[in-house]
Amino acid sequence: MSPAKLLTSNPLISVKWKTPKVAEEVSPRRVVNPQQAAALLTSVEKTMDQLTAFFAVMYYSALRPAEAVDLTADEIDLPGAENGDEGDGSVSAVPRRRWGPTGRATGNVGSHGS
Repeated sequence: MSPAKLLTSNPLISVKWKTPKVAEEVSPRRVVNPQQAAALLTSVEKTMDQLTAFFAVMYYSALRPAEAVDLTADEIDLPGAENGDEGDGSVSAVPRRRWGPTGRATGNVGSHGS
């Protein structure tokens, strides 16, 4: 490498930056309330019914999208329903499938819980 391309000092020294302020608590304006959740689920049911359960499980179980997508039938216990094994209660935050730009699964990324 030629000497002309070498740095003679650290350019980051001249960067002026302060740590941004962080909120200590979640603002109620940022969290869905029960009325907003009901309105969302009603709207989703009217426009794209197949996603109603997806959004409902995220709201009622406080799951992230990757966790909701990765649920299996044996991990869901519906009150009053006889659905067999209740699972071990664990949910993976790592999705089992890759998702392409079309919104469809394109392949597996690994085993559940990895």
